[in-house]
This record gives sequence, structure tokens and C-alpha cells, in this order.
Amino acid sequence: WGVEALHWSEEPDLRLPIVFTANLNIDYRAPFPANSNAILRIYHDRTEGRKLFLRAKLESHDGCILYAESTSLYIKSKDGRTYLRNDPMSKL
Repeated sequence: WGVEALHWSEEPDLRLPIVFTANLNIDYRAPFPANSNAILRIYHDRTEGRKLFLRAKLESHDGCILYAESTSLYIKSKDGRTYLRNDPMSKL
């Protein structure tokens, strides 16, 4: 969820690092009703060298129901490549 959230940023010329998912853990806490809306909160825990540690929560609008939470580890590419969020061709 964390890396995907960067793609929804309102900053048009945002340069994103090319990352690879090393670990993703999701704990489902409550059933999520069909055709519902929820709030996705993403937190950057820390960075250690090329490692990005993120966590996330999917919860109801009022924050009373926690549907899911996750932790994830992403590794930035060794060569430090980035790409423009709005330009899929820049990944090539």
C-alpha cells in the first residue's frame, strides 16, 4: 500500500525510487463490507540504507473499525534509479 500511495501524490513531478518488495505482512482484523469506503493510513517507520520500512492501516472513516494493518519492507534499486510518477516510460 505504501509505494502505491506515492503514485497518488498531488505533486506532478514527483520522482520515485525504483523499489522491490522484500516483505509484506497483512493482518486482517475485521470483514470489509462490499461497496464500502475506508481510510488508508500509511506511515514511514524508518530508512536503513536502501531499505524502506512502512506500515499501514485500513480503517473506517470514524476510526472505530480497523479492517487491516500491514508492515512492509521495500529495497531501493542498487543503482539508485528513479522515475517520474506521471511518466511510465521513464522507468525504461
